[in-house]
Amino acid sequence: MRRFFVEQPLAVGDEAELGRELAHRLGRVLRLEPGAQFILVNGSDQEFEARLSVLTDRSAVATIVGQQQALAAAKTKLVLYQSLIKAARFEWILEKATELGVASIIPLTSERSVVRAEGEGTARWHRWQRIVVEAAEQCGRSEAPALGSGMALAEAVETAPGLRLFSWEEAGGLGLGESLQAEPYPPDAVSLFVGPEGGFTPDEAALAAGLGAKVVSLGRRILRAETAAIVSITIAMETLGELGSGKATGARIAPR
Repeated sequence: MRRFFVEQPLAVGDEAELGRELAHRLGRVLRLEPGAQFILVNGSDQEFEARLSVLTDRSAVATIVGQQQALAAAKTKLVLYQSLIKAARFEWILEKATELGVASIIPLTSERSVVRAEGEGTARWHRWQRIVVEAAEQCGRSEAPALGSGMALAEAVETAPGLRLFSWEEAGGLGLGESLQAEPYPPDAVSLFVGPEGGFTPDEAALAAGLGAKVVSLGRRILRAETAAIVSITIAMETLGELGSGKATGARIAPR
């Protein structure tokens, strides 16, 4: 059943006014008609079954006919700091990172970035926002990831929450998963830093280490930027117990 995000309280029996943009998607894009059923989610721990009762070019109304527990978010907040890369590849990262369960995505400006940062409110930023919302609807999430505006590397590393893992192809020592396993307890948040085409520079890796981030490896192979992003998220989610069984146990991080 199709899912759509709304920003309003919902309860069984309510007549929910869905607004012009969603009315356009329902009628013009999806060709739904009154009587069609779908799921509405509003960022709460519940999701709501709705039946379309009124649909015009400018508005839509749905009756809330049921509710159930929504899919829980990952216990550890995973934040992806993704260096800006070519548009189509960056948008692919937005979609797949959302499907994998990241809590936030922050576009990052680094030395080898070939794309300029986009602040909130720009046309491109709104396009990115639509991509993460539609990906969250498709994959069954109860809320879309927060999408930040562009940040410079130094500021991002300084302000990133939780355990900061900086992926660099020339890193020695521990890999990303091993660094997570070395933590005494599952962290409340993990911030993943992924470079652009060409990767981070040695100076950027030194900067990140100097600011307290752990510089980690993703293995012996050189990965494309978009591949590195998805590998980083997947390793982190698997290590934290968020993939595989469907139960977030954190069992792979042994307490000391």
